[in-house]
Amino acid sequence: MSADALILETRKLADECRGYVEGSAFNADKAKALIAQLRMTMTRFDTTTKDASLQIKQSFLSREILELGVLLSVKTKDEKAFERYFSQLKPYYFDLQVKLPESERKQPIIGLYLLYLLAEGRIGDFHTELELHHDHHDRYIRYSIDLERDIMEGRYNKVWSARQNPPRESYTYFVDKLMGTIRNDVASCIEASYESLTTDDAAKLLFFGHPSSEFHEFCKSREWELDSMKFTFSKPSGKAELPAPSLINQSLAYAHEIERII
Repeated sequence: MSADALILETRKLADECRGYVEGSAFNADKAKALIAQLRMTMTRFDTTTKDASLQIKQSFLSREILELGVLLSVKTKDEKAFERYFSQLKPYYFDLQVKLPESERKQPIIGLYLLYLLAEGRIGDFHTELELHHDHHDRYIRYSIDLERDIMEGRYNKVWSARQNPPRESYTYFVDKLMGTIRNDVASCIEASYESLTTDDAAKLLFFGHPSSEFHEFCKSREWELDSMKFTFSKPSGKAELPAPSLINQSLAYAHEIERII
């Protein structure tokens, strides 16, 4: 098959795959099969060609295939695949940015990766990655920057509010994971600060709003003892009780800030 014919065949497959990944007819199984086929097609590209036009066409398609892989991995909640696809995609965004026209998916995907690092608690990697990007006012990148600041300052209510308005639907998965981490941090402070707490108050502190089934599942995972609509928390003898209602957010903010400095 000639190089031009291979480009046309790849373009057709990529368009079909895009429909299953980004279109209204999302289909994970078909998208995975097509991306696997497209990855095999990429191995047939002529990487030794001196034809500048062919180089650009091949690189353009390769970048799009990897972008689709990134987006599909988020939709299927495959974090290992997400990081793998992104690491393979970065050279196309940075090393080849002079040769290729900028992708409309670039900023949303970079913002998504920053959010992933934040959700994983990889704050050092988050800041290292952030240094590669100069436009911190871009709404996708700004979203993760603002979330990180709110977390470090203990303003978890703002993180919860930001969850309601992500720049793209694909961001919701990692924001939900981030909220899970925050809830566990708050729960640890509750356990250390309260002797008992009503279910209504616990639900509010943990950003569930009300004692839902999800809330009770979370409390069960923490092995909290429920008695007469109250949770009781055992403490080692001799341990003084803290004025928790006024200190929870402040204590969490200090803890995160110290961790950041270290």
